[in-house]
Amino acid sequence: MKKLKLNHITLALCLGMSVNAQADWFGDLIDIIIDPIPNPIPEDSYARAYLDAATQSGYESSNSQAVTRLETVAGESGELTFAVFNVKGFPEALDGISDAEAKELTQTYINNSGWDIIGLQENWVRNSAIVDGLNRSQYPYMSDHYQGSTSTYGDGLSTISKYPFISRQERVEYNDCQGTFTELALGQTNSPDCQADKGFTLTQINIHQDLVIHFYNTHMDTDRGTVKQNQFDQLEEYINRVSINVPVVVMGDFNAAISAGYSQDFVDALGLTWGCEAVAEGNYNKENRCSGVDHIAFKGNDQFQFEVLTEQEIEQNISDHDPLVTKLRWTNHYYYTPSPWDRDRKLTAKTLGLYNTTHNTYVAANNSGGDNMVNHSRSSMGTWETFTLKLKENINNNKMCIQHNDKVTLQTTNGHYVRADNDGDLDATASIDNTWEVFTLKNHTDTSGCLADGDQISLLSTHNKYVAAESDGSMTNNRDNAYTWETFTVK
Repeated sequence: MKKLKLNHITLALCLGMSVNAQADWFGDLIDIIIDPIPNPIPEDSYARAYLDAATQSGYESSNSQAVTRLETVAGESGELTFAVFNVKGFPEALDGISDAEAKELTQTYINNSGWDIIGLQENWVRNSAIVDGLNRSQYPYMSDHYQGSTSTYGDGLSTISKYPFISRQERVEYNDCQGTFTELALGQTNSPDCQADKGFTLTQINIHQDLVIHFYNTHMDTDRGTVKQNQFDQLEEYINRVSINVPVVVMGDFNAAISAGYSQDFVDALGLTWGCEAVAEGNYNKENRCSGVDHIAFKGNDQFQFEVLTEQEIEQNISDHDPLVTKLRWTNHYYYTPSPWDRDRKLTAKTLGLYNTTHNTYVAANNSGGDNMVNHSRSSMGTWETFTLKLKENINNNKMCIQHNDKVTLQTTNGHYVRADNDGDLDATASIDNTWEVFTLKNHTDTSGCLADGDQISLLSTHNKYVAAESDGSMTNNRDNAYTWETFTVK
């Protein structure tokens, strides 16, 4: 990270002394440089801030419930409430909140809020107190806390949720930053952003079996120029690569108004919508809020559409940021309402695993899609082994469900499609479903009813070849007939 070498030397000198000696030494240093600093922070604050960083490093468990996947399928519609909460959780030496205030913040403003998913920013050194105050029956899921290195504080980003995570949270540090403690002490910067490991996290949150949201939480630098542009570009590139055709919610402290050019370019490039712009008239003072720095943006996909119902700030007296709370409604376009003479619920998409009973293995897309490798080496069903089977063409328009001889596609959790090449290989790199991504489903269990768990199926590609699970764990598309290696159980 930029300009950390001087900070490391300073920290090493501090840590080589006793606490009292450190304070005395740092006081002498401050005496030398204090005159040119307007309104300086108290003399020993920098030393104590360094010590706070040095005593916490690496990952700390937040005692979350285990990663899991829900079995309930999404209905016709539903609502989700998201909260953006910058908690001012840096050391008290730098005017941050105390442990008691952090615990009160959780107990007073989060536990009984009714919020479904919460993204915290600036949760640097107060995570233990926040966890202690959290009602775990209300919020059983919380990301592990990244505490940084011996000279940084970590990214300060935490995700709290009523809904389970389906994989460990991914964290990405921004490549560019501006400002260190030394530069702050010398009056050369207004904010030591480089000391904070600022970046973003991705948490895959399982609302229903077929509704997984890619939830991004970010804290950007205070810079308003090239650094901020580079951070927006890095976040945009990551979302565009990892979250193809997946519902996305991006929130956090952007340290920017959405009217800024890089803010608008960011949502335009990804097809996102800023919540404060989309909120219904009368629910929110859009003119004032859209000029703030804490925001939420969102987009749906082919199956789920999002719209804003309300957006508001919640007044509180602990942090300098009031939480921004946004309620979204999702609508399931793949949900079919049956006619009076057809009471069974019918779906045009199904989340499933494909299990080959001969080899006792699940079909898997490496890295959940976007990779050339499709195999069947797994004995259990996880993220890589989960697909969405989508109806592409129905043979009987009066039966709105997936059935024998329908045309279907197979989509990974990262939004890529399984593709059958004309040379007999399979991959999961396609971002759109063209001809080679379409298969004819053969239901050997039920040739007239709707696809159900436990059915034995085969997939016939557009090349008129069946998908097969080979004895070496690979997958091919080169069979003229469907026997045991070409048949899979729907899980």
